[in-house]
Amino acid sequence: MRRIILSIATPTVALCVACGGRGSPSTAGKSGPPPLAQVSTAAAVPSSTRKPGPVIRAACPLVSPAQIASILGVRPPTAVERPIIKATGGTSYICHYQSGGQYVELFISITPISGTADQAAALTVRRYTGTLNSVPGVGDAAYYSDSGLSLTGGRPQTLVTARAEGRQMRVVTLNTFLGGNPKDKIITLARAVLDRI
Repeated sequence: MRRIILSIATPTVALCVACGGRGSPSTAGKSGPPPLAQVSTAAAVPSSTRKPGPVIRAACPLVSPAQIASILGVRPPTAVERPIIKATGGTSYICHYQSGGQYVELFISITPISGTADQAAALTVRRYTGTLNSVPGVGDAAYYSDSGLSLTGGRPQTLVTARAEGRQMRVVTLNTFLGGNPKDKIITLARAVLDRI
């Protein structure tokens, strides 16, 4: 009966890349692998290669009542700027457009980046109920929700899109009550808002 002896070489060069190919003085003459490098567990803050967007001071100037009427096919609405909301390191601007029994609420939220655009959009749209669909090609990430609360009359629809610019996450929410199937019109309106921010 013959014995087979296997010799396994350890990749010591790969273990000591940080040493520049030289052994560490603290491990010279000692057996066993060198200690593992310490890895930071702090979450990396993503950044965007885009330049920061324009300074926003209100939501209503971003889309005129005439644009709302043209894009959505409604009578020119009245536009009312709601009070600014400051919370959790971010700022939200809100404009309410009312045209008879139909309305659009435009929310612009600006916060420091702390995750991806998809995470920001998904977190925002969770506040609304209904069938949720991803909308490719709108901002960096977008979701559309049709509440489905009423099968015969009007029902609310929501589109949330997020875009990273510089060190900011800009989230646009269009909360609407328009009737019919206005998804394509709401997407067009979201793109018009993104062009301004």
